[in-house]
Amino acid sequence: MKTGFIKTVKAIGLLCLCIAPLAQAETKLEDLSIMALGPLDGRAVVKTAEGKLQVLKLGDTLPGTQAKLIQVLADKLVVEDTVGKEGQPPVKQTAWILKSAKPADKTMVQRFDSQGPPPVVREVTVGQPVTPTKAKAKK
Repeated sequence: MKTGFIKTVKAIGLLCLCIAPLAQAETKLEDLSIMALGPLDGRAVVKTAEGKLQVLKLGDTLPGTQAKLIQVLADKLVVEDTVGKEGQPPVKQTAWILKSAKPADKTMVQRFDSQGPPPVVREVTVGQPVTPTKAKAKK
């Protein structure tokens, strides 16, 4: 009877280890709340959707996301995130996570594509250079 119980506990533990990364991968930047910003030392305190507080420094990955913290400002965090839509290649984006005035307010995230529009190719036709003609002097 003990071995059946031990096997069940091991199976549940293994299942939890497998499910935790899946749940963590689905976290959105909008699910995070900014609690405090330290622009002078490049640190911030964020609250996850589960209610856990975490101190982040420049270069850290935001919990549950693939976004990397690249700048801490007085009113927002600047992160670099990779977003992929099904059937399309992933796109690198810069996102601002704005600190809300009230803790009850929803977190606002603004995203900007880091890749600009495709370059414009223009064809220009260059003609022959104009050479000055010498007028023949009449004698």
